[in-house]
Amino acid sequence: MHTSTTPSHATHATSLYDAVQFSPLDSLAFDLDRLIRAASTIAGEGVFTQKPITRGEPVAPMFQGRKVHRQEYDRIDWAKYQGRIMQTDDDWFLEGIGGIEDFINHSCDPNIGFAPAGTYFFALRDIRAEEEILFHYSTCENHADWRLPCACGGVFCREEIVGFCNLPLPEKKRLLPISLPYLRRRYFSITPVA
Repeated sequence: MHTSTTPSHATHATSLYDAVQFSPLDSLAFDLDRLIRAASTIAGEGVFTQKPITRGEPVAPMFQGRKVHRQEYDRIDWAKYQGRIMQTDDDWFLEGIGGIEDFINHSCDPNIGFAPAGTYFFALRDIRAEEEILFHYSTCENHADWRLPCACGGVFCREEIVGFCNLPLPEKKRLLPISLPYLRRRYFSITPVA
């Protein structure tokens, strides 16, 4: 297993939402020039920042790409598929088109999460220059049979990434505030951890 070079910070996202004023996507200016693709100890290539990013700051728009309905998704031959795809709603997925945001790796101890409207990623804590940008894949995926091995080495690492529905209750509570809106709607009865 790889160990993460990212320091572990267990900052709870609910308090972050209280401290951050979120803006509509069209009023944001993303400094994507500060982000670069480079080799990652977690998985192949990853995204790193060349400049520090302040807690609460917008980092990148949510994946841009082609919308894919579940019917098409269910026909994908995963043994041959070379793309990157993420779930964005119960029956909708977004297939990446090669933008830098398509290469953001997973961490069980993420440093970015989804803003409340789900249209962009924001910094959960201060991020140092040259640090890898990481989000928790379970904050968008909800398939009962979806599983990937995890090599993040984070404090909360479970060694396997699963759909949100398969997370233990404490983990759901921890991640719900930084998850996509469709997951927050579906699991609204879960009270975030204090």
